[in-house]
Amino acid sequence: MEWTAVRIRLLRDVGLCQSQHDFARTPGFAKRTIGNAERGATHPGLALRHALDKTSDVQRDRFLAAVTTDCGIATPVPLVSESGALGSQVSAACGRSIVAPDPPAHAPRGLRSVVLGTPLPVPMGVSAPETHSATSALVATVQAHRLYQLAEYDAAAQLLPAVLTCLRHRVDTGSDERLAGRTTTRHAMATAYLATAKLATKSGDVVLASVAADRAERCGNVAPELPSGRNALSARFFAVTARHHRRAVW
Repeated sequence: MEWTAVRIRLLRDVGLCQSQHDFARTPGFAKRTIGNAERGATHPGLALRHALDKTSDVQRDRFLAAVTTDCGIATPVPLVSESGALGSQVSAACGRSIVAPDPPAHAPRGLRSVVLGTPLPVPMGVSAPETHSATSALVATVQAHRLYQLAEYDAAAQLLPAVLTCLRHRVDTGSDERLAGRTTTRHAMATAYLATAKLATKSGDVVLASVAADRAERCGNVAPELPSGRNALSARFFAVTARHHRRAVW
């Protein structure tokens, strides 16, 4: 499959204008990857790897740069000495975007409730079917990062509670303390908690930011079933990033 500019923009932009259901069924790469994963035909990480293997080096680099920069979803990185430095660079970049002069006037109450364990005050605008599966929740996590990058902080705060609630239910033990779910689920949880930490820091909620960053780190550090798996490496990358972010908060 050839990676055209249209297909790249599909993953970056179309999710902002469509529901999770519609996005997962959009013609092109998103439909094949997410649709097949929903049916259990192909693991989303494997589908992405096969698609990237068929592209040219230039197209692959362009796509990976777009996803990493604009969506906040980092591609898996090898566990080498440079990994720590890469995490520091990402954390520094997040910090530069966090200290903008116009933070929201209120902290994300619904998001704080989900992370800290208190009841949700009101429905947050995202219905349960929107994130009823791990794959849909992963897509929603990408959308939350997009919203943050576009400074749509209120919208991101409305989306993340449903994402985190869904992902918690997808974990085998149902507990954040002992994550025994698949590496894909843990990867999604790490990215969602990292987005929560950035959003909370933007809102000035230091406690929420610290707790979310800590959980992102634990999601990434949990021992994977397959130590060499691509999602496991990506989750560990987010653990490094979350650790640096938590230190920056305090």
